[in-house]
Amino acid sequence: FAVRAPATTGDEFVGTWRSQSMQSIGSAAVSHWGDAFRVLLTSGQTGQQAHVTAHLDGEHLVITPDDFGALGGPGADKLKLLLALAAGDFRITLSSAGPDQLRLTLRGTSPAGQNVDERATLERVTTTPAAAP
Repeated sequence: FAVRAPATTGDEFVGTWRSQSMQSIGSAAVSHWGDAFRVLLTSGQTGQQAHVTAHLDGEHLVITPDDFGALGGPGADKLKLLLALAAGDFRITLSSAGPDQLRLTLRGTSPAGQNVDERATLERVTTTPAAAP
């Protein structure tokens, strides 16, 4: 048998990212969490926040409904419900689009049977040091 290493270490995903166009997910803050990743997702519509886990799948960082359970909490349950109402058994994929951009894709099938394929570009949020008094 052969063991295939991930196509990336995932370091390019670490940081805080904001969407200017997506309503489902307004921002994502990604950090390492053991062998996986921890992501703070914020809804663009309600401002609801949830800590979820994510894992590498080739060169992408992936979040599925199952990833909302590891860190739990009421925020995770509410955001998972909002995403499930929009996209059913959804899959969120983050892909690198350069040093300061990620492509976020939300895919699934709505409860009404419509295919959902929502995409947005997330921009890296940079903080500037405060000026000395």
